[in-house]
Amino acid sequence: MIDPHDAASSPKPRSLLASAARAARNLAICLLAFAACCAVLGAILPFPQVPVVTAKREYLKAHLSEYDTLFIGSSRFVHQIIPAQFDASLAAAGTPVRSFNLGVDGMWPPESLYFLRQILALHPPRLKWVVIELLETRPFVEQANSARAVYWHTTPVTFSLVQNILSMRRPWTFKWEKLRPHLWAWLQRSCNYGCGADWVTAQTQRSKSEQPFWFTNSGYWAEPDEPIKEGELKQLTANLESIRQQLPSYPMRPAFREEFLDCIAAVRRAGAEPVFILSPTVNKFENVRDIPEGAPVLRFNNPAEYPQLYEPEIYYDSVHLNRAGASLYTDLLAERFLESVVKVQPASRNQNASR
Repeated sequence: MIDPHDAASSPKPRSLLASAARAARNLAICLLAFAACCAVLGAILPFPQVPVVTAKREYLKAHLSEYDTLFIGSSRFVHQIIPAQFDASLAAAGTPVRSFNLGVDGMWPPESLYFLRQILALHPPRLKWVVIELLETRPFVEQANSARAVYWHTTPVTFSLVQNILSMRRPWTFKWEKLRPHLWAWLQRSCNYGCGADWVTAQTQRSKSEQPFWFTNSGYWAEPDEPIKEGELKQLTANLESIRQQLPSYPMRPAFREEFLDCIAAVRRAGAEPVFILSPTVNKFENVRDIPEGAPVLRFNNPAEYPQLYEPEIYYDSVHLNRAGASLYTDLLAERFLESVVKVQPASRNQNASR
């Protein structure tokens, strides 16, 4: 027999639903409040402390009116394009420029394009040209917990990456392995994880910091003058033989194509002209085709066109040119830049020069 007191004290189904609804509402309010606080804090905090990246941004910010040409890309920019030599070649041809190498090891899209937008947000007053390394979006992220991986994982950038990865014709297990570190980095950035500690550390160590190795070379960092190691030489020789026999091309992914077009528009809104470069490479998968029109593309990735850039003796390892190779490449780049950019854009050059 049921005790009437027990029946009266037992919760009714409607009360349980109401309690669950209140709990869900309170949780949603807490999450929204947390997200709002994180967004406000993220807007207030300075640019995060990222090795090399922040130092180059801060240097350029302090010398913003000195430069009119910027190079942004991976190790094949920072170790292979010599600004002083590039400037001298253009000045000798009657086109004086002052360039700065913003290249950083491992800086591929979308990081490079995000970093470019941060530089454009500084409003360089004399900017004429932005030279960008044309690389496909890298689907993986190294050291997902590091400041270098986290700082560029904004919501728009991460969403674009998710689209790019989901568009791959690969199994879901592969896609999830690529997506997971990006989502984790995005979560850390959204919560401003570690930003306060990084800022305090930067303030306490600022007076102790030494000048970076690239400080006196406008961002350029030469590879050591050492002969290529035997193992690296074998790898380089095998890759060279492969691309000399056949250099296939690969279509640009739709998501990357959109980023490419957005990048062109962003540079032009800043009053400059974009220039894209396919660096010397022995990786056949980097030969991109179906590039949308709208900006010059200088290609140095074909050994049939530039055999002098594919001689083993000018390589430091299986990927990068040594100092002699960088000097040769910089001269060729300056020559192509004059032919394909400066001479075909006289109106843009004069307009920017008069600002």
